[in-house]
Amino acid sequence: MDADEFRKRGKEMVEYIASYMENITDRRVSPNIEPGYLRPLLPTNAPNTPEKWENVMYDVENKIMPGRPKAYSRRVPASLSAAEASANYRENNSW
Repeated sequence: MDADEFRKRGKEMVEYIASYMENITDRRVSPNIEPGYLRPLLPTNAPNTPEKWENVMYDVENKIMPGRPKAYSRRVPASLSAAEASANYRENNSW
């Protein structure tokens, strides 16, 4: 990956994270998966050639993210930091 590609993908990742945070309430708070769900979805060996970025991001969204707890969901106020909880209260005047 050259410097221009790195900049492009870095900006895409920042957008992905910002979109994730903006839309976190649309995601499940608790994963609906069984322990070990990810192992059979992963290849047994690392690729010999670079994978396309689009394929990597597809795997992140469709294989990894479904198993990630949504620790910062506003549906679970106890999981918010004090600053986030305070901001949420001021914003919505409720938890």
